[in-house]
Amino acid sequence: MNVPFLQGISGTHRRLAPLLEALHGLGRRHLVAVLVVALLHALLNGHYLFSEYLRGHSLLLKVPGSLVTGVAVVIGFAAADAYVRHGARPLLAYGTAVFATAVATSVIKWYLTAALGGHNWFDPEDPVAVQRTEMFFSSILLMVQAGFGTAAYLQWRESEASSRLLRSSEMQRAKTERHVRQTQLLAMQARVEPELLFSGLQRVGELAGSGANERADQLLDELIALLRLLMPGGSSPDDRDATTVEHELATAVAYLRVHDGCVDASRAIEIEIAPEAAAQALPPVLVLPIARTIVRREGAVRAPLRIHAAVAEGTLHLVFARADANDAPLVDNSDLAELQRRLDQGYGSGMASVIATDSGATVTLHLPLQP
Repeated sequence: MNVPFLQGISGTHRRLAPLLEALHGLGRRHLVAVLVVALLHALLNGHYLFSEYLRGHSLLLKVPGSLVTGVAVVIGFAAADAYVRHGARPLLAYGTAVFATAVATSVIKWYLTAALGGHNWFDPEDPVAVQRTEMFFSSILLMVQAGFGTAAYLQWRESEASSRLLRSSEMQRAKTERHVRQTQLLAMQARVEPELLFSGLQRVGELAGSGANERADQLLDELIALLRLLMPGGSSPDDRDATTVEHELATAVAYLRVHDGCVDASRAIEIEIAPEAAAQALPPVLVLPIARTIVRREGAVRAPLRIHAAVAEGTLHLVFARADANDAPLVDNSDLAELQRRLDQGYGSGMASVIATDSGATVTLHLPLQP
């Protein structure tokens, strides 16, 4: 086996890999670029085309040459971009692209125009050797034009790279700030009303001491369920920047059940979560304050509670309602203002809203869908 020959083939393939990558990546935007470059080339050579028109030559036969220039320039710059991405020096990559494009384009244009029956700059009566010098001068002119174009292109690329870096930094900063804020909220959630937890444990001891072991076990199970939902690393979602509708409503229901167990109340809670709403993202500690408000305002009333979550018209709807509109209200105006403040903090001002009926027996949250 000829090892040097195989090594040579492998080396050639590595050197041509960026070029093949550039050719493979050509698409519609490159076609648009070809047309733009062809038009610019025609405008820059307008004096030459005008003189050709005055000499009675058809300008239509010059169109293929301009298109060839556009194709060659776009492919040359795409190849240079690919070589730079693979570690080539920009000056060498773009300089080679300009030189190769100018020479190849000038030769192809001259022969293409002649083959189509058009006229190049020199008259047909001039010696062929003299006519072919047009390729040389055309190459030099195209190198100068392409040189200015390359400078403008590299300046644009540098500006785009700086803009992308700035946008990336801003997005990362915003994500970091959001993560810090959500982490603080989660820490608050993990420390929610310690007196309720201690009261629950104390009540478990009292029930066990009085022989109500079944009620004591039930309250203890509800306490454990609430702690698991509250503590980071428990049954809460792994994404600390957001939680889900299902998890937040489960936390609110567990909170209500522990509270009811501490005061010997029996509340019927009906919860309904539409399948498309269960996994929707929510900022942490958004639903739990509603449960606290319900506990704080209802006094001795233990009216059944309905909780419903659904998605409609691109909006997430969370509804908390008394079974009977004549029951005690869930919220008042001050509660609504505090809930709206939390929504603005979690979603941004004006992005979410909380609405209550006149009696206050039904509270509805309208929230934007989040990824």
